[in-house]
Parts: sequence; structure tokens; C-alpha cells
Amino acid sequence: MADVKISQLPTETATSPTDLIPIVSETGPTTKAITQANFEASLTIANQVGGAASGTGNLVRVTSPTLVTPNIGAATATSVNDTTIPSSKTLVDTVDVQTITNKRITRRFVTVTQSATPSIDTDNGDIFSITGLAQAITSMTSGLTGTPSAGDLMMIQITDNGTARGLTFGTSFGATTIALPTTTVISTLLRMLFQYNPTNSKWEIIAQA
Repeated sequence: MADVKISQLPTETATSPTDLIPIVSETGPTTKAITQANFEASLTIANQVGGAASGTGNLVRVTSPTLVTPNIGAATATSVNDTTIPSSKTLVDTVDVQTITNKRITRRFVTVTQSATPSIDTDNGDIFSITGLAQAITSMTSGLTGTPSAGDLMMIQITDNGTARGLTFGTSFGATTIALPTTTVISTLLRMLFQYNPTNSKWEIIAQA
């Protein structure tokens, strides 16, 4: 589209407001306008890149752009979604085989309400404490729940209320070279350590004190 003066533009009557771009003259209102067709004619491929127009669709650049991988630098965040990242930048995975050193494992201590059939969930604790036992335990198996894995350890510790109380463990517990105790010792803490044996599906006693 060659350079023209506003006065040289034809007077246009649009069939739609979007067909025209109205012109405002410095000397006052004018009915002159640039039509959409004027713009389309000036934006042909030939006018833009100096070659013959051919084909249809979007414009294609003569030379494709070269994409460069940005350098975002070293990560400096110390937490992600409120999870602190250790200074070693090494995280413990839930499934990978990894060696963990210099870490303390805090045992889960659970206070169990004394009863003839105490409730113990091995998924939620490691040490289960029963104090002030006021009657004999008729079955440690009845209230036992959880999904143990081979070799899991569980400690049960019991004190009575000043009277020796009978202890019956039931089918989920087993003896080894150490027998299962049958009674508490008056006002004395009884500690029993069990290990899960998947072969017979029993918690077997491996230590008592």
C-alpha cells in the first residue's frame, strides 16, 4: 500500500463496523477510512518477504529459529510443599534399597487400656504398655490386630495392681526356647519381646525380663 494523504483516501461506507478503521484528521472530522481489504493487501507474503506469494495457510519463516536450553542455575530451595530438603540433597525413597546411617528410630509407645482382652494394633505401635492390670488376661489374641511382616518386633510390658494376674496368650503367640509367662509378678514390670514368624503366623517370644 503506497503512502497517501488522508485527503486522497476514498470515502468508504462499511457494511459492518469491523470492515473499516476510521481516520481522524488534524483539521476535523472526516469520513475517510482504511478498509480491512487495504490491510490484507499490504500484508501479503510478497510485500513482507520480497518474494512471490504462493500456497495457503500460516506464514513460514525462511530460517527456523534456534532453540537454546535455558540455564536455570543451581537449586537453592530448602523445602518443597513444606517438606524440608536435607543438606545432603539425598531423600529416603519408599521402595528403593538404601542404606541409612546416623539416624535414630524412635519407637512408637502405645498405652493400652487394661482388660481381659487388651486391644493391640501392631501397625500403630512398637511398645505396648499395660499398667494396673486388675484381672487376668484371658486372651492376648482376641484384641490383636495388624498386618505384620517377617521379623517385625513387638514389646509388651505389663504391671499388675498389686495382685498377681494370670496371662493367657492364645493362638497368635508362641514359645521358643523361652516359655510364655503365665502370670505377672506382683508390682513388678514384666517385659516381653516378640518377633513375628510368618511361617506359623505367630508372634514368638524371644526375650523376657
